[in-house]
Amino acid sequence: MSAVGCSESDNEGSNVASAETSSEGQASLQQPSQNTYKDAEWAKNVTEITEVLVNDADDVSKAMDNSDWYTTFANIDTYKLDLSNAITISDSFTVSPELQPCKDEYRLGLIDDYNGVVLLKTSVNLLTSGDFASSSATSDEVGVNFRSANRHYDNVTSLLESYNKDKQSAPLTLSTLYHYFEEEDQSTVNTPEQTTEPRMKTLADKEPEETEGDVSEDDTDTSESTASAESLTNNIFDYCTWQAETKQNIGEYYKAPENQIYVVVTIKIDNTGDQTYSTNGNYWHLKIGDMYYQYDTSTYDSSLNHMTTDVGPGGKITTKIAYLVDGNPSVSDLDLYYDGPGSDGVIYS
Repeated sequence: MSAVGCSESDNEGSNVASAETSSEGQASLQQPSQNTYKDAEWAKNVTEITEVLVNDADDVSKAMDNSDWYTTFANIDTYKLDLSNAITISDSFTVSPELQPCKDEYRLGLIDDYNGVVLLKTSVNLLTSGDFASSSATSDEVGVNFRSANRHYDNVTSLLESYNKDKQSAPLTLSTLYHYFEEEDQSTVNTPEQTTEPRMKTLADKEPEETEGDVSEDDTDTSESTASAESLTNNIFDYCTWQAETKQNIGEYYKAPENQIYVVVTIKIDNTGDQTYSTNGNYWHLKIGDMYYQYDTSTYDSSLNHMTTDVGPGGKITTKIAYLVDGNPSVSDLDLYYDGPGSDGVIYS
């Protein structure tokens, strides 16, 4: 399962005015005055909130290491609440235009962290129910979100350095979350389905063996061989229907930038075939004209209830994947492309 452990960045909090910490450990603040830039206050508050979030992440990690799932769920809920509060608190500050890009990147990092924690709870739920394969796949998506958060926090550091070039007399410092991953050691909460190799490679390695086995068995019977050949031409779109809708906003935290829009695709799979398919967003691409779009991280907003899992023969699932696209395309102009395990193909709406 993806590492949950976090640390603060190397910078310490600045010597600026007050943001209080409540008796329950959550950072609080006094509302800034209107039309007043609160650059230093925002930076100090970020550092104080980061201390709370780091403690939350450590609590989750310790509970998971001890396989104390009751405490794990409780700590995840606290972590999620504190991340939501951190977004709200940061939004309440008005900062100067020079610092605004830094504040925007910090917000995007918190959103990725929030979505990662939501998926982490789903992964633990699947693990405790015995669905090890789905738990492992969902854990991979936790890592995707946490790595994305790290990239935003790196941008915070770079943008703050640029901001401080003109503020040498009183530079700002702040600390943010940062997630560390042990790429070679996946022993933390191992499941029987986990390996050190990517899931895509594992599934792809299995597929040719199944195909070769079917062909060799059917060589002795013409009618069976014909049926087998027909089944091999099937792909996921023989068992899949989908529909799309456009949205300006997804959930509480995602708003499409100017001249862009979200396309949310609802995918329904009723797998009556003999292959296993995946709902991992990495395998599904939206095609508009000559452009192919990869899934957007808003896919993992809790409002969409996306589930990453393998759908084997006889399996059914309905899930959603979001894409951030240019312009405002008509739904009738959309195609969907799948290049994951089991088959590939294009379906036209």
